[in-house]
Amino acid sequence: IYLLLAAILLTVCACLPIGTFVPTAVGIPSEMYNISIINGETGTWDFSGFSLFMLLVAAAAVTVMNVFNYHNRKKQKNYCNIAILVALLWIADYFISAELLCPEGMEFKYGFAAALPFFAIILIWLARKGIIHDENLIKAADRIR
Repeated sequence: IYLLLAAILLTVCACLPIGTFVPTAVGIPSEMYNISIINGETGTWDFSGFSLFMLLVAAAAVTVMNVFNYHNRKKQKNYCNIAILVALLWIADYFISAELLCPEGMEFKYGFAAALPFFAIILIWLARKGIIHDENLIKAADRIR
């Protein structure tokens, strides 16, 4: 369940705006999505933040693969580690992109959807903890036999 919820959170984050470039003077704000930045004044799309989208897709794909890999707990633990690492890379890339892509004369406002990968990391970590617990229970049952 944790892995499925984490995959849903990562997918929702990929669809929602993750920040806004607000002008310090007069102007129209621009929206930052994972796949692009939509300029508020001209309506053009800038795909300079595409790496954010690719990292989210990779994290969600690994998490979904992990849901269906229930028969191999060792692989599941490794996939959880990979998903957490990719989500952490997304967070680092997000903060770097927010600073580098912010035009002069604008201020960056973080969006609510940017917090969803944090919650996904917590859910993946809880799933990993549950996988380890299940593995310990099976080892204990094998020792009793």
